[in-house]
Amino acid sequence: MRVSKPIWREIFAVVLLTATVVVTHLSSIGGDFHFDDDHSIVENPHIRLIENIPNFFTDPSLFSRNEGSAMYRPLLLTTYALNFTWRGHRAEGFLVVNFFIHLLVCVLTFFCHRLVGIPHGVSVLAAMLFAAHPLVVEPVNYVSARSTSLALLFALSSLLFFSRSGVLSGFLSVMSYALALCTKSSVIMLPFLFFVFDRVREKKSGTDRWLRLGGHFIVCVLYLLFTHRIIYKAVVDSPVRSFLEQVFTQTKALVYYFFLSIGLQPQSVDHAFNVGQLSDWSVLFSGIFIISILFFSVVFSSSKPSILFWYLSWIVMWLIPTYFVPLNMLVNERRLYEPLVALSLGFSILLSRLSSKKRFICSTLSLIILFYLSQNRTEIWKDEYTLWKDAMVKAPNLVRPYLRLGMWSRRQGDLDVAQKYYQKALNIDPQNAPAFNNLSTLYRMEGRFEDAEDALRASLKIRPEYTEALTNLGSLLSEKGRYDEAYKFLSDAEQLSPARYKVQNNLGTHYLRIGKYVKAEEIFRNALRLKGESARVFYNLGGSLEGQSKFKDALVCYKKAVAIDSLYAPPYAKIGQLYERFGDIEGALRNYEKFLSVWTGQENIRIDVKNRINSLSELSE
Repeated sequence: MRVSKPIWREIFAVVLLTATVVVTHLSSIGGDFHFDDDHSIVENPHIRLIENIPNFFTDPSLFSRNEGSAMYRPLLLTTYALNFTWRGHRAEGFLVVNFFIHLLVCVLTFFCHRLVGIPHGVSVLAAMLFAAHPLVVEPVNYVSARSTSLALLFALSSLLFFSRSGVLSGFLSVMSYALALCTKSSVIMLPFLFFVFDRVREKKSGTDRWLRLGGHFIVCVLYLLFTHRIIYKAVVDSPVRSFLEQVFTQTKALVYYFFLSIGLQPQSVDHAFNVGQLSDWSVLFSGIFIISILFFSVVFSSSKPSILFWYLSWIVMWLIPTYFVPLNMLVNERRLYEPLVALSLGFSILLSRLSSKKRFICSTLSLIILFYLSQNRTEIWKDEYTLWKDAMVKAPNLVRPYLRLGMWSRRQGDLDVAQKYYQKALNIDPQNAPAFNNLSTLYRMEGRFEDAEDALRASLKIRPEYTEALTNLGSLLSEKGRYDEAYKFLSDAEQLSPARYKVQNNLGTHYLRIGKYVKAEEIFRNALRLKGESARVFYNLGGSLEGQSKFKDALVCYKKAVAIDSLYAPPYAKIGQLYERFGDIEGALRNYEKFLSVWTGQENIRIDVKNRINSLSELSE
């Protein structure tokens, strides 16, 4: 059986795109989780049970373990749950899925270019440029950015089905659109794009087409009705900024994105970009620039909508939602993922106008340059330190990079460096509550309890309902024996954030200190339901069980703690004590020795354990 030439061409195109994605992005699989991944994936208890998948479609609050972070992205959460079932909390498994989603997007991008009559060679080159562009590194390397690539995957699928005739194709197009909406709300404008698509392809608006468009608009309306509370809160009830500020900001952001896409702005996870104001000359310039482009595209397409008009519509339709929903981050690179489909095609069309020899040379050089830049960008996304160090260098007056670097340094045990980062953040913004809170953690680790308390009170003076500072201050006061005062802060934290495992753990520790072991056990078990596997919570649960003389159950908890984190020292001492109680001297000595090998805290505790080892050694002799 002979395969026709066109099919061979399509197969070859898919092979080329696969090779491009593999060469450019395969190293991303060795990356790590980053910032928003903590609350939406790593510490989100809801994705750990595959039985929760139906609930994702009815309860937007399951999106995150953070209260107030409700977002309707049920299909995204479903992929997280399936990921967790497959590989647990390993970033590798999540990044593998991101990699393959991007690969599929690149393949569908090629076929969608062909739909509007783009020549085969130009379509292949455009898809390859898109696949290798450094601006797609974030959606590939940042797990939480999967919402962007997955939404585009379903949007392109919907477009491909929409282009075909028949009831089944129409149904599949509508369903793909619904799945896209269940991934990210930015696809809301897709039905309008389909209308432009029909006009560009000069399709007659028959009953079949209107029924298809009607189906998409019905899904759009139903989605808005279901999510209107979330939208209302973001847009009307508690917006990050005013509507006019958002319009001015996104107007100049459009031009900023254009310069970013052609390499005239440096890439960063955190851009130094200010809120737009009417008096800002860049807003006026950007407005004139955008209106001019739209005007000439309309004039150029006055007789009939052209391919140019289609791709300008593609860019605009993806970015319009940002005008109406104020987000915390003024600009971010993943918002360019969808528009880059059109921008890469525009560059490919320019290259196609060159002679064959020049076209080949320029195309090859372009791909090599993009590959090099993407590889460098992937290296930056390798871990938290490289990511935020890069952001700090490029924008030294932003606070967030210093906070993230301080947190990373603290986890590495370098407290002095962490303190310098936090202090730098406060030098830039003296009213930064998280910086004071993070400083208090360092002070507490160093035994500077008065400084820690002062830092926490400073944090709460700035943000009185800051859950993290409330629970930390409550825990500190409880540790110092100021139980009544501690309970006030801990209970306030629980009222604000009952679903945060840290809040529950600190409250349980308080009850443990005052001898209310049954209540402490109840709270620790709730913390485990929220957190999942936690060495510290298991350790604390063991303490509450030991307080109730449930020694065998306590031993099980302590062993679970060290199984989760073998470098967490306190459980080894507790295991040793229980083995002593059970008459297992050898087991006790083994765990005491293990404790000494990993303990890095106060020397007096180390001395006590050494003395205990000496006593048991003499006894065994």
